[in-house]
Amino acid sequence: MRCALLLPLLLLQAPGDVERTVDVTKDIVILVNENVPESVAIGEYYAQKRAIPKEQICRVKTSANEV
Repeated sequence: MRCALLLPLLLLQAPGDVERTVDVTKDIVILVNENVPESVAIGEYYAQKRAIPKEQICRVKTSANEV
């Protein structure tokens, strides 16, 4: 499915009972392909729903055939 290229945040947790809190306003980056309108729409929608600042949307221009 050629929707959005969303870059999930990979959380590495140290062994043991360590808890980590993610601050979505600082720790999340959304990757969208500007050559795929659906990618931009989904990325912006996700950012809005999760209160992620637009400054944290990383926009790239690549072929729509990239996976």
